[in-house]
Amino acid sequence: HKHGKRAFLTVLVIVCGEKCEKKKKDVLI
Repeated sequence: HKHGKRAFLTVLVIVCGEKCEKKKKDVLI
Protein backbone atom coordinates (compact mmCIF):
# COMPACT_ATOMS: atom_id res chain seq x y z
CA HIS A 1 0.00 0.00 0.00
CA LYS A 2 2.85 2.39 0.79
CA HIS A 3 4.36 1.98 -2.68
CA GLY A 4 0.98 2.61 -4.33
CA LYS A 5 0.44 5.73 -2.22
CA ARG A 6 3.90 7.02 -3.08
CA ALA A 7 3.29 6.41 -6.80
CA PHE A 8 -0.07 8.22 -6.55
CA LEU A 9 1.57 11.20 -4.83
CA THR A 10 4.31 11.26 -7.46
CA VAL A 11 1.67 11.38 -10.21
CA LEU A 12 -0.11 14.21 -8.39
CA VAL A 13 3.14 16.18 -8.11
CA ILE A 14 3.85 15.70 -11.84
CA VAL A 15 0.31 16.74 -12.81
CA CYS A 16 0.43 19.77 -10.48
CA GLY A 17 3.81 20.73 -11.95
CA GLU A 18 2.43 20.57 -15.49
CA LYS A 19 -0.60 22.68 -14.49
CA CYS A 20 1.69 25.22 -12.82
CA GLU A 21 3.81 25.43 -16.00
CA LYS A 22 0.68 25.98 -18.10
CA LYS A 23 -0.47 28.75 -15.74
CA LYS A 24 2.95 30.42 -15.91
CA LYS A 25 2.87 30.31 -19.73
CA ASP A 26 -0.68 31.68 -19.79
CA VAL A 27 0.34 34.54 -17.49
CA LEU A 28 3.43 35.32 -19.60
CA ILE A 29 1.39 35.28 -22.78
